[in-house]
Amino acid sequence: MDAPADRLLHFVVVPFPMQGHTNPMLQLAQVLAGSAYGCLVTFVNTEYNQKLYEEREGRAVADQMSGRLRKVGLNDGLPLDAPRNSEEEMAKVIQSLPLHMKPQLERLLKQLNASPTPVSRIIADLFLPWLQSLVCSPAQPPLIGFSVTCVAQIATIYRLPHLVSSGQLCPLDGSLLNTTTTRLSVIPRLLAFEARNLPWCTGDPQGSVGLFQFVMNLQQQYMPQFRALRINSF
Repeated sequence: MDAPADRLLHFVVVPFPMQGHTNPMLQLAQVLAGSAYGCLVTFVNTEYNQKLYEEREGRAVADQMSGRLRKVGLNDGLPLDAPRNSEEEMAKVIQSLPLHMKPQLERLLKQLNASPTPVSRIIADLFLPWLQSLVCSPAQPPLIGFSVTCVAQIATIYRLPHLVSSGQLCPLDGSLLNTTTTRLSVIPRLLAFEARNLPWCTGDPQGSVGLFQFVMNLQQQYMPQFRALRINSF
């Protein structure tokens, strides 16, 4: 028997609009909306990714995701026919999201909160730090962070101040200061991490600097604000 609408837990799931982020968060949404939990889930995609999904899976499959799992496509600020495959194009998307998608998401949350099933929790991708400002008031639902990366990378991000203060990483660009080793001592006597797997090691020096500063801001300003943090296991 279905629970009354006013007793349903309602999750809003917001992934970063890249396949490696969207797919595991969609799987999470499907689990929450499945028979084991029976929650209501609003999955916030971009119009571009929603269009790709419908073309790949077929409109009939997309329509089956109605009911307790509802997908909403928001404009990311770029034309639908604009490419989003290169690092340069994705950089444009990253810059555009808080300007174009943020106000749309704010309106959506207001609409959902005025419905018979208001939002219980927001599950946000770690790579969407601007979402924090939408839920900064006590009246807004708690924010749960979701990381699509492995536990070792999350541990590394949490330990960034130690990695910098211990002289392992350069505080400006996150590069290795000791060029005779390729491994970082993230948690002493417990975990060593290959430097090539650092999330800002993209092969593009200029892009790496920007991504390192972004990750530093995540660690210092954004991650401490989460009510909880979930790490991908899909």
